[in-house]
Amino acid sequence: MLFASCKRTDTSKAVSSGTYFSVKAYAADQWHVYHGLPFGIIKKIYLDGKADSVITNVNAINWGDILRVFFATDIGDRKYEGQYNFTSFVDSMSRTENFCYEANDPKLFTRKLNITTSIYSHKITSIYIETARNNKWSTHTQKLFYEPVKSIIIQDYESSVTGKGRDLRVEYIFL
Repeated sequence: MLFASCKRTDTSKAVSSGTYFSVKAYAADQWHVYHGLPFGIIKKIYLDGKADSVITNVNAINWGDILRVFFATDIGDRKYEGQYNFTSFVDSMSRTENFCYEANDPKLFTRKLNITTSIYSHKITSIYIETARNNKWSTHTQKLFYEPVKSIIIQDYESSVTGKGRDLRVEYIFL
């Protein structure tokens, strides 16, 4: 019989100086490491309940559109110092260390940034980001997920007081 628990070792810290994680710098590193490698990609698009997909390759993907979405969430600039609560914890069951940034102010575009790393290699295994922008007429939220050389998922939701909204999810699955 096997008994296991999800023991979390909380190592919460307040970041008082320096900068936070930069999505832009990480993307530049990933581009440098993987640029030119021949990956096949399945692109799946789900728009308001309708689905479409295509099998393509890494050279046919519009990386500018994808990077623009992720770059808009970057909190690495010094102007964001003190505007996010930072916590980290080790998950012994999944053998990961998790770094979490949560916005102090609900008006900040990037609301949540979670980075998961391997406790052995310290390499990033996934990045999850939540964004939100609200005004009196509409709400726009996003959920972004990146798993290096495995998947990129962009979920985009819009709703308005008129009732007309949009639900878009685009997945890029690396083959």
